[in-house]
Amino acid sequence: MFLMGQFRHYRSHPLTGILAATGVSPLADSTGPLERLRERLVQLGYHAPVHTSFLGFTRGTPAERLSQCLEATDDGGPLATALRLLSIGVPVPSVAATESLGAELVTALIERGLLKAEGDRIRAAFAIAFVGEMAAAQDFTAFAEQDEQDDLVTPVAGSTRILSLFTVPPSSGRGRVLEIGTGQGLPVVTAAAWAKSALGTDISTRALICARLTAELNGRTNIQWRQGSLFDVLDPGN
Repeated sequence: MFLMGQFRHYRSHPLTGILAATGVSPLADSTGPLERLRERLVQLGYHAPVHTSFLGFTRGTPAERLSQCLEATDDGGPLATALRLLSIGVPVPSVAATESLGAELVTALIERGLLKAEGDRIRAAFAIAFVGEMAAAQDFTAFAEQDEQDDLVTPVAGSTRILSLFTVPPSSGRGRVLEIGTGQGLPVVTAAAWAKSALGTDISTRALICARLTAELNGRTNIQWRQGSLFDVLDPGN
């Protein structure tokens, strides 16, 4: 099966080209904490669209939209804390993060590189979005100024959601999946559930970091990642 991800222009990145074919992410390789995070977020109801509808605020400046989102998540509960940390992208008190996710999981996610301790507060390196109960790692973009980051990993868009939801197994058993321009990796990670093996490629180092995190969030271990443009990194014999 061949999937074509969303393409955008990536400017030259200082890390481009340094990754091995199957060892993309500079972060430590451990699926456990990310899977547990996805399960905890589903338990909190974070995955329900009704709880992230505030991200659709489009009026005003980025600062004004941020203010609206903070107002929508000001009750201080575990779900509101998770939304601020992993949807909005603002640091939260360490005590609140522990109450929301659990002390052991927060520690594990800091070790994994998804979370970072900043004094008595916790900040997330990437946002977590959901399609159904499938999770994806992506950049925080709702309040970013245009061109603020050269290689921004764009959010799960409508086309990605449709492709992921309508990815169905072939009638002839377990095959192989290829996605070029994988971005945050959700379509190939979804398809990998029934595939014998899968391969995702992207020109962006940061996109491949997100794609690997997406695989870990959903417990997929049968995906390889390669960095390069279009078909340049593919083996013609396979």
